[in-house]
Amino acid sequence: MVITKELKYEELSKAYSKYYYMDMQKQPQKLLDKINKGPIDPKYALRIEDRNDLLKPGYLPVETGYCIMSDGTGFVSSIIQMRHVTPIMFDWWFAWHGLHPLRYKIWDKENHFYIETTKTEQLLNGDLSLKEKLWGVTHTVIEDRGFGAEKAQIHFMSPGQLGFDINHFKEPYVSSVVGGNMNSTVMCHFIRKNEDGIEVRSRFWMGYQIINREAVKVLPEGTKISDEVAKRLALCNIKKFNNLAKLLPLIYYEERNKW
Repeated sequence: MVITKELKYEELSKAYSKYYYMDMQKQPQKLLDKINKGPIDPKYALRIEDRNDLLKPGYLPVETGYCIMSDGTGFVSSIIQMRHVTPIMFDWWFAWHGLHPLRYKIWDKENHFYIETTKTEQLLNGDLSLKEKLWGVTHTVIEDRGFGAEKAQIHFMSPGQLGFDINHFKEPYVSSVVGGNMNSTVMCHFIRKNEDGIEVRSRFWMGYQIINREAVKVLPEGTKISDEVAKRLALCNIKKFNNLAKLLPLIYYEERNKW
């Protein structure tokens, strides 16, 4: 596929194409500084086996950072504040944006190039909740996470399939969870309300997959994730979700009934 940043005529005809030409949101320097100062001590990283700790009130020792664990796997975390955004908006976005490549592009016009999705009939099923629409769907994306355009597949799962204790899904500590297997990484975005909107607490466990609700290390023995790969994933995630915080309140009210 030829990567071009010029929109095609068919894309320009979409009402939301105007967001492609909007300036990207300025990134929060405080979060960038935390990543750019280098890896955290792995003892402060949330182990994938302890992922249910994210369902507890309060905050964990490290909400923004990255490191390489003793077994060579990688850990990445970030927290993004989204003012004027609700959990429903966030769930809607993940059900909506995979249905057309331009929707993925406007999320991060500098680094997102293409998306296609499976189970479009499920995403369009009005009898399902916004959360349920996404479960079992696969996104195939082309994006740049700091090393040039790469293809990735994201297989979305329900929180229960991801191994979370759904009995502990209680407001206001957790409002929604979006996550799944992404290539050789487990990805999770935890949403909870705050006074201004929501906060998105993201976690990536690199070198793992969830299989039958269990975390399974898939990184070959004797190898390790690169510090730089983990760092750039952290920066990429901060950039895209910070920009979504700007776009989502605008897009949702214009497009929420247009699938």
